[in-house]
Amino acid sequence: TAEILGLEQLCYPTPWNERIVRSFVVAASLPKKGYVARIIMEGQAVLGYSLASRQESQLLVERLGVRPENRRQGIGSGLMVSLILAARDWKLPAITCSVDEENLGGQLFLKIGGFKALPMTDEARGANVIQFARSAKG
Repeated sequence: TAEILGLEQLCYPTPWNERIVRSFVVAASLPKKGYVARIIMEGQAVLGYSLASRQESQLLVERLGVRPENRRQGIGSGLMVSLILAARDWKLPAITCSVDEENLGGQLFLKIGGFKALPMTDEARGANVIQFARSAKG
């Protein structure tokens, strides 16, 4: 969990604390709880991770992070494919996530991955995020 926390701090302006990350990873290890955690490692180093949860009829990508020096090598795409497959296994029609308005790299990553920006809501505007969604089917 320490490696994920370190990467979390590199990837997010407001990182989750250890309790939240640990709780999420533990919940993802339990069957039928509606949580997914994926980690890509090289040796002992975490290169990327994703955390997602089942929310109504969609899979919500809560976190996805890749070490800056390992970006643009397919790690984020591999993590996203893994989440798409999880959504399909759970027969969920859609995957959603939110990205900070200033995170242009994240927005481009999602658009290339087939995500579309959703109409802006007051909640998203207040949080300075853009919400994205895509079908889990294809």
